[in-house]
Formats: sequence, C-alpha cells, structure tokens
Amino acid sequence: MVGIPFEILMQVTERIRQSATCLEINYFYRSAFSFVMAWLGIGIFLISHGCLWLWFTSTQMRTGIQLNCERALPSEVDCRLETLTLVERRSQELRQLQTAQLRQQGMEEQYQLVLILASGEVIAIDDHNRASLEAVVNQVNDFIRTSSDRTLNTSYDTRWNVIPLVGFGLLWLIVVLLLFPVPLFAVDFRYICVFDKARNQATRLECALLEKRQETWQLDRIQAVQLDEEHTSDGTLYHIMLVLSSEERTSLLSWQQLPMPRAQFVETSDRIRQFLNIDS
Repeated sequence: MVGIPFEILMQVTERIRQSATCLEINYFYRSAFSFVMAWLGIGIFLISHGCLWLWFTSTQMRTGIQLNCERALPSEVDCRLETLTLVERRSQELRQLQTAQLRQQGMEEQYQLVLILASGEVIAIDDHNRASLEAVVNQVNDFIRTSSDRTLNTSYDTRWNVIPLVGFGLLWLIVVLLLFPVPLFAVDFRYICVFDKARNQATRLECALLEKRQETWQLDRIQAVQLDEEHTSDGTLYHIMLVLSSEERTSLLSWQQLPMPRAQFVETSDRIRQFLNIDS
C-alpha cells in the first residue's frame, strides 16, 4: 500500500454477466472519501441531535409559566411557579412574594419578569413582548397590594415564539438524516464493459459522479487482448489493452481507473479472450 494515494484505498467490486452472445463486466469503485464523508455525516447527526436536545431542555426554551398564589396572611403571599418547556413541567415554591418587576436585558428588546422574594429573586420568564409581560407584572402587584384577594392564578404563554425555532431545528435534523446516508450507498465510479456478438460491438461506459464517457469498437476489429505492466515509483500499474486490426492499441481498463490486484486483471483479460475466441 506504500505510495498509493489515500483517495483510492478501497476495494473494487466486480460483477460479471455472460451469455452465449454477450459478456458484461461491471466494476463498482468507491473511494475512501465516501466512507469518510459517511462517518462525518453520522458524527454531525449525533452531535446536532445532542446539541438540539440540550437546547430544547434549557431554560432558554421555556414555553410558558403558570403562577398560582395564595395569601396565608394579609401581608404574606406564597406562590407556586410552574415553568413549561418543550419536554417537561418544573414546579418551584416561592415563599413571601414581595413584588414583581419588569427588567430589560441590556440594550436588547428582551424583557424579564422578575419575582422579588424575601430571600432573593426569581426570573420567571423572558420575552420580547413588553406590553404582555407588563400586564402580568401589574396583575401580580395588584394582588399583593389588595389584601382582600385570597388567590391569584395567572399564566404567560410563549409557545408561538418557540415554534419557529423548533421547526428550524427539526428541519435541520431531517436534512441531516436525509443527507448523511448518501455516501454509504453512493458509487464514486462505475465501469461497464460489454462485448455483444449479436451487434458486433464492444462498449466501454465510464460513469463518474458528474460525467459519463462511452467508447465503442467493432468486435471483428479486435485482434488481441493484452495485459501491459508499467513500473513506476508508486509500484506496478496494469493496463488491459485492446489491439485492433489497424494495429491501434487502446486501453480498456487500467490501474488508474480500477486499483485492483494483478490477478484480477489477468482473470478479466483471460475471460475476454475466451469469450472472443482469441489467443492473446
């Protein structure tokens, strides 16, 4: 394997179909690049799946809150804050609620609903809709100031803000799922050699990813099938040559096209000679 470029370190698959009048030899060749891309796709899928899962379950993906408050004493309000996410509902006990505030996050048009307790503060939810959050703040503060009210049940829904983000994430996952298996099944190159006695025609079809080339010869012009060896610094290269009646020699298959061992080239050339009933 020394000296062979990495992109061609891959086995060639050979399929042969033969009848009394037709010999068809198919070679399917895939480079290591395809397998690398396949595993890269799998890695991207797994990483993206994990990242999206963490993203969905993080506090930034809250889809709403439910705040239920009770007045134990005229000046003491205890609440239960239920936070809704895409996958779960979290509950938190809030003791001695003092007031509610609306805060702006830096210079952004993003606002926070902050509940001030005797022991600290809790950020209930954040949203870009100032008016809606402000209405909830006023509702909570009115309840705290009005000692005659015993209970308060209020909620805030941000699902419509999250749905586009979730849709984009799911669409991205679908695209990754559709694309990453492609290299597993893709064939980089395909060579088809057909010797058809009924049509007196030999055809070589070379199919690459973005191009297709075809050459044809008349069978009765083929005088010999030879296996040439070429010695280079990368090793020995093999070529199956067709010798035509005009003494023209043309390459049918070569090692550059199909990195196969010598024995496979010998077997292929012998099979062609036997089918065409020629000695060499």
